[in-house]
Amino acid sequence: MVPTKKLNPGDIFTILNVIRLPGRVTTGETAALLGFEEHDIARLVSAKLLLPLGKPAANAPKYFASVEVLQCASDREWLGKATRALANY
Repeated sequence: MVPTKKLNPGDIFTILNVIRLPGRVTTGETAALLGFEEHDIARLVSAKLLLPLGKPAANAPKYFASVEVLQCASDREWLGKATRALANY
């Protein structure tokens, strides 16, 4: 995965407080919205718990649909599956 710009704490605060999210979000923004670390997102994609938009190459930056990310963030069952997948990694 090609590294994208790492979010600093101020950026995380900003993304969590926007009125309307953009249609697609980066790996770092996805991690902030879900409450995971940025390096966990690749593992969630490998476990097929998150699907990036399009069909990016393995080393290409990944973008995710913000509506799907927010849906996952509000789904207790999905969060449990994601947490278990990371613990088993």
